[in-house]
Amino acid sequence: MAHGRPADRPRRLQAEAADAKSAKQLGVVHKLLRRDDVDNVINACDAGREGELIFSYIYETARVEKPVQRLWISSMTKQSIRDGFDKLRPGTQLEPLEQAARSRSEADWLVGMNATRAATIKGRAWVGGVVSLGRVQTPTLALMVRREREIQAFVPEPYWLVHGTFEAPSRAGYTGLWFSPELGSTDTEQSRILDEARATAVVERVRGKEGVVRSVERKETERAPLLYDLTSSSATRTAASASRRAGRCAPPSRSTRTRRRSRTRARRPATSRATWCRS
Repeated sequence: MAHGRPADRPRRLQAEAADAKSAKQLGVVHKLLRRDDVDNVINACDAGREGELIFSYIYETARVEKPVQRLWISSMTKQSIRDGFDKLRPGTQLEPLEQAARSRSEADWLVGMNATRAATIKGRAWVGGVVSLGRVQTPTLALMVRREREIQAFVPEPYWLVHGTFEAPSRAGYTGLWFSPELGSTDTEQSRILDEARATAVVERVRGKEGVVRSVERKETERAPLLYDLTSSSATRTAASASRRAGRCAPPSRSTRTRRRSRTRARRPATSRATWCRS
C-alpha cells in the first residue's frame, strides 16, 4: 500500500535585511563577528525583550558559534556602564526573554498575513480592497468601534442638581451640592436626581432650615511630577554625589530657589466636602 507524501512541516521564519543600506550595515557587523581574533561576543542591545530579539536576529544571520555575554544596563552614565561590564550575565540566562519577543513578532506576522488574506478574499465583493487584520490592530479597532456604537446609541435623559447656599457664624458662606449614596457609586451619579418632583421636594425640605455638619472629609491632591528618563536622572545624582564628596556642593541658583518655592506653594491644594444633615 502506497503512502501519501507527508505534509510539509512549517518552515521557521528567517530574518533578512529590509533594504540595500541595511544589508550593507549588517554585513559590516557580520564581518566583525566572524573575525578569528574575536572569541567572545557581548550583547549590548537595549535592556528588554526587543533588544534580545534584535541581537538574536543579527547573531543568527551571522552563522557563528561563539560564547555570548549580556550587558544589561538602563543608564548611559560612565559608572553604570562600568558596573554593567563588571556584572556581565550569561547570554543563555535571558533566552526566555528572547523567545517571548520572537513569539510576539512571529504571531504578528502569521496572524496578520493569514487573517488579512482570508478576510480580503472573503470580503472582496463588498469591500473592494484589502481587509487589514492583525494580532493587536484588530482587537484595538474592535474596542474603538464598540465604544463608538455605545456613543451613537446613547439616549440623553434630563436630571436635576440641587445646590445649596450655607451660612455659618464662624466662616464665610459657601455653596454645596446635594448628593445621596443611594443614587449610585460615583460622585456624579450620587448628585443627579432623575425625578423633578424629588428634586423639588429636597429643596422645599431644607429651604431656610438649620443644619448640623456631621462629618468633614478633606482630600489632598498634588500635581504629578514632570517626566524624566533614567539617563538624565542618574547623571544628575552622580554629579551631585561627586560634588558632595569633593566638599564643593554649590547652593541652588536664585531661579531654582524661586521655582522650588512656587512649586511648594502650589503643591497641595485642599478641597473639603461637608455632609449637611437636618437637625
